[in-house]
Amino acid sequence: MIDVVIPLGARSTQKNQELRYCLRSIEKHLTGVGNVFIIGETTDWLQNIIHIPFEEDPRNRYRDRNIMLKMAAACKDDRVSDDFLMVHDDHFLLADYEAGA
Repeated sequence: MIDVVIPLGARSTQKNQELRYCLRSIEKHLTGVGNVFIIGETTDWLQNIIHIPFEEDPRNRYRDRNIMLKMAAACKDDRVSDDFLMVHDDHFLLADYEAGA
């Protein structure tokens, strides 16, 4: 089993609907998944997800740096598998895949 790590920013213009569709596609199309971690912001409708809080730099020019620091936080968290799949909230699976393949 491989964990899925999703860095989530604080400025969703779609009220995190893209995250909802991402998670639905993971549930439907991705096998071999252990835990799903959200690093950064969270929403009140999330269930069965492990949230790792992360306060990001609000300046837009540091967006990529914030993502990199969130991935570093995932690597340091003992709950996250050594190998994990990084997925962004705007990634959607349209076919079946094995996470560990």
